[in-house]
Amino acid sequence: MLRISTIETDDTTLLKIEGRIIGRWVDAVRESCCAARSRGRQILVDLTGVSFVEPEGITLLHHLQDEAVILVNPTPFVSEQLRG
Repeated sequence: MLRISTIETDDTTLLKIEGRIIGRWVDAVRESCCAARSRGRQILVDLTGVSFVEPEGITLLHHLQDEAVILVNPTPFVSEQLRG
């Protein structure tokens, strides 16, 4: 299970993700980021509550970074996954 909470300010959208980014939840993260991007704000993705990311999710997170999405607060385990 995955929970995505959205917090918006004047110029930023924070997506707080909790759970595991696996299976169909990878698409849920992608869709949430696309929706936030369509509002024209800076996007921050808070990974504090993420315990595991499958390879497809890691690919997505790298792609989001390439598109100027800022990933914040990954756990040490998720940081290692991102370094690959």
